[in-house]
Amino acid sequence: MFAFINTKQFIKGWAECFALLFMGCHSSWAGIQVSPMTVVLDTHNQYVSGINVLSDSQEVQYIKVDIKKIENPGTPEQKDVDINDESSAIIASPQRFILPAGGRHVVRLLSNGIPSTEGVWRVYVHSVSDDDQDIVSKNNDAKIAININWGVLVYNEPENPEPKLSFNPTTGLLKNAGNTRIFITRYGFCNNANNCQWQNFGYAIYPNTAKHINNKKGKKENILLIESRKGNAAPKYTKVRF
Repeated sequence: MFAFINTKQFIKGWAECFALLFMGCHSSWAGIQVSPMTVVLDTHNQYVSGINVLSDSQEVQYIKVDIKKIENPGTPEQKDVDINDESSAIIASPQRFILPAGGRHVVRLLSNGIPSTEGVWRVYVHSVSDDDQDIVSKNNDAKIAININWGVLVYNEPENPEPKLSFNPTTGLLKNAGNTRIFITRYGFCNNANNCQWQNFGYAIYPNTAKHINNKKGKKENILLIESRKGNAAPKYTKVRF
């Protein structure tokens, strides 16, 4: 299970529970499950998808959906940015709804036009109180409520996604000048995948970003062989000449 939790609240909540263990303390979780946690909007699904919100609670819950854009993905400067509905490249519907006890609801996701370059978004799903205030804690009867903020990662891909890699041996920077991310599993300075001194990588390089690689090990020729994967597809090999 993957969820974005306010870490301080989480630690504080459980610390209080342990402290009050013999005083009848119990936890009240925000009882929803969200799936899938990653969504791709592309030509294969005609830029329409959805996420399932399931109730684990015996009570009616008020659910709110927020969309944030991820700027500078895959870099130290990565951050979520608030947006208004007019400037959003993706649409989530509905953004507010009532989830009955044990019920299920589908939040529809669609692209607001086909992008020229891949965008990365986060769709947050969480419970709110009936007066639209986030549920953080309840003090009655030593009950602790922990609000789990589920964050679904959404990739909004261009019609013809294609990464474009270049390597600078002086700086050791591997740059992607293409229009979509590429997830690199490993790389090597070689010409043949079957005879290569591979180095593990395990990172995605997003459009117009770069990552540093170790270019001091095994460099015998001016060819960088990249092994990449997309989803569950077979690995793909790309030669980058420099």
